[in-house]
Amino acid sequence: MRSPRPPPLLWMMHCAGPAPALLAAACLVSYSVYRLTRQPTTPSPTSTRITPTANPSAAGPNKDGGRGTAGGGGGAEPRDDAYPPDAFPGARDVETSYGNIKVYEWGLEDGDKVLLVHGMSTPCLVLGDMAWELVRRGCRVMLYDIFGKGHSGAPADLPFDERLYNTQILHVLASSDLCWTGAAAFHIMGYSLGGAIATAFAAYHHPMLRSVTCVCPSGIMRSFDLIFEERLVVDWAGWVPERLLAAVLRPALEPTPPPPSSELPPVANPGEDLEWDLVPCSVDQAFPLVRDVLRWQLDNNEAYVSTYMSTLRHSPLSGEHQKSWKLLGDRMAANRVRGKGLQKLCLILGDRDVLLPPKECVQDAHEIFGEDGVEVHLIEGNHSIALTDGRRVAELALRSGRGGGVEGPNGE
Repeated sequence: MRSPRPPPLLWMMHCAGPAPALLAAACLVSYSVYRLTRQPTTPSPTSTRITPTANPSAAGPNKDGGRGTAGGGGGAEPRDDAYPPDAFPGARDVETSYGNIKVYEWGLEDGDKVLLVHGMSTPCLVLGDMAWELVRRGCRVMLYDIFGKGHSGAPADLPFDERLYNTQILHVLASSDLCWTGAAAFHIMGYSLGGAIATAFAAYHHPMLRSVTCVCPSGIMRSFDLIFEERLVVDWAGWVPERLLAAVLRPALEPTPPPPSSELPPVANPGEDLEWDLVPCSVDQAFPLVRDVLRWQLDNNEAYVSTYMSTLRHSPLSGEHQKSWKLLGDRMAANRVRGKGLQKLCLILGDRDVLLPPKECVQDAHEIFGEDGVEVHLIEGNHSIALTDGRRVAELALRSGRGGGVEGPNGE
């Protein structure tokens, strides 16, 4: 007795051979996944959908004068107070058409103004040691969470490129009761992705700046190595539904599980090469570690994963030598001829940074800015020097900024 013929589509796939059959099967699976995961409605391209900010109730009040909560991060149960909303003095929420921005501002009102910009995966909390050292040296500091990080919300339908980052900085500056605009109004310091953001901002707004400091910056990286899940997010954009890509990426963003307390160094020493997840956010505190902040962020900020995806696709992570970096270099060179304005960039690198090899970075920086256009400081440590040696980084940056060939409108 003959077996019944399979359904027409399967019969055609069988007759066509293995390659077309596999292609057809892949199309069927992709279409099925699309139908299951697609958004019920399509947003208007002229509107901005806001992904909510982190849940403020997830973090208790900080009773330690703004310096964080001491305690063992160790192998204890995960804590939900890794990043309280009042982690630093002068906390405020700035409502914008792009979403809420968490901003902190404190220090002497008539001191040098310094804006700090954090990196790709963690919020501004990790720059606390730098900020407090600058305040101790008489500065007025301002930190903020980039869209989709920490306590900041995010636009859900805009690319996370330098245009969005520049716009966010302008919103942050305008939120202050003090004047942060005008000629040579403030210093900007950026760490990792924040270094690339600071450079992109300086390329278009250099008259506002007294100095630019980049700490282990992305952008000038020759290449940015992606893990498998991140590569999928970049290569399959537009082909695979965003929800599915987010579901694939999220487990890869999970922090390293806690080791036994006895194996966890309570405090990082300058230059000590701890794994990124195990680096304390402050050298004086055993809690929170980077791992604790990443865990809190994944649990409390709905925008984190989607904005991370957009950052991978659109942000100035590498290969910006002929883009914003060159533009800034050309403008600083012109200022050196004129004898006023922003004339050089301060570059602070870790001597054991494998993500941004210092030898390559210095070589590229000299080619872009010229030897007169960049001041290089090499200190002991890896890519996490902004956390493990933040006070030293702040000292070098401020020393360079205060004496670094930047003249104000009156030659000051």
